Amino acid sequence: MKFLMLYNKNQLLRSYNIKRTYILLLSLTIILITTISCSQPEKESQNNSPQKLRMTFAVSDFNVGENRIAFAILDPQTGVIFPKSLEVSTYYLDSENPNTKIQTLETNLREWPNGKGVYTAEARFSESGKWGIGVNLFYNDEYHKISTTITVPKESKTPPIGSKAPIVETKTSNSIDTVSNITSAPNPHMPLYKISLKESLESQKATVILFATPAFCKTGTCGPQLDVIKDLSNEWDEKFNFIHSEIYSNPNEIKGDLSNAQISKAAKEWNLPSEPWTFIINESGIIISKFEGFATKEEIEESIKYVLN
Repeated sequence: MKFLMLYNKNQLLRSYNIKRTYILLLSLTIILITTISCSQPEKESQNNSPQKLRMTFAVSDFNVGENRIAFAILDPQTGVIFPKSLEVSTYYLDSENPNTKIQTLETNLREWPNGKGVYTAEARFSESGKWGIGVNLFYNDEYHKISTTITVPKESKTPPIGSKAPIVETKTSNSIDTVSNITSAPNPHMPLYKISLKESLESQKATVILFATPAFCKTGTCGPQLDVIKDLSNEWDEKFNFIHSEIYSNPNEIKGDLSNAQISKAAKEWNLPSEPWTFIINESGIIISKFEGFATKEEIEESIKYVLN
């Protein structure tokens, strides 16, 4: 999910006139295809069933400690499926007993429009190295077993949960002459650009920040995620500062050629390997949760309510 693939901007502008449910459905399809080809863990899913179901991740940034994982179960014949029952467990493969179950994960189905969706869970990886993810499920009146392997580094690429949020300036409508200098969104929601991240972190008010590039997003989920953040800002702006920070510092100069693009200082400081990313930060400047890729309004709202409690 690097920043080096360009979506045709004219096509993107037209897509924003389509109903949001269609956008989300299209985005889910794109991200699942992308994760199979780009972000699938290094070992193919093992499957004891003739249908060859597989688990594919919608996230790629793992680390020792707490992790939000998001994944889908795919049937090669029908696409995304929702089993009648689902049990997900972790195994530390570099241990002396690699077949010993470490954790059974509590999964949540995050529903997308038109019957699509992904599962999310909180997984704790206690050691770096190779971990196995095993899935037992019941589908089409049969029990199936799927497993896959991921490599967990000691540290996350992005700022970890529980750490201080990096303080960096982001562009605002108060400091930039034209809106096209601060965002590639075709219909910007201006309240998301009224305060910089630095100002927000110094305000002793909680923050929700989205790093996304609507016009140049490889997965196509930046625009839908921006819509979610817009909706949340309309409901929670008294308690949180909501900010959108463009991945590129010169969106108005790219003009269809990413060789003209310059990564923003904020994206560099936060060491973002992909897009979009959403971070929830409490009033003390501590990162409480983070979301790689698309996250539903309900999932982000759970973290918002957690901060307020």
